Amino acid sequence: MKKLKMIFLPLFILAIASFQSHASTPVPGDDEEKAVLEANQQFFKALNGIFDGQIEPMRSVWAHTDEVTYMGPGGGMQTGWKQVLSNWEYQASLNLGGEVHPEDIQVIMGDGMAVVQNIVKGQNTVNGEKQKVAIRATQVFRKRKEGWKVVSVHTDILDLNTEEGDPIFLFQN
Repeated sequence: MKKLKMIFLPLFILAIASFQSHASTPVPGDDEEKAVLEANQQFFKALNGIFDGQIEPMRSVWAHTDEVTYMGPGGGMQTGWKQVLSNWEYQASLNLGGEVHPEDIQVIMGDGMAVVQNIVKGQNTVNGEKQKVAIRATQVFRKRKEGWKVVSVHTDILDLNTEEGDPIFLFQN
């Protein structure tokens, strides 16, 4: 019995030590997720800047590579930084005014990449009239030396004109 105690006692101590060291180890994803959420906020600040004709904030949040893609609510798909920037420059030239903000933000963290999905609501001015904005949006971020940068944005327009007032996706043929 004494030999049995001598064997189990070190195993028990090892198990407790292992549990304690594992339990006190910080989760690296928490800080990274906070950094991604901050990058997402910066993207929306830049987007609201676009509505006021400001392009520089949008330039700073994107990766300037051939891998980037943009599929905005206006349709189409821009691939590569040159095309994506050209689209943002055009949007900035419209001076739509207004503001949008993300709601229901969901984050999926990966190794050096993150996906952020949200509903975006707000208003812009189109042809002199204020228009409600409601879209589903997905932003993909890649970790770079200088921080988390946008590498892809994809949006779908939502219909706010339902009986219940809840947005539903409009299917178009």
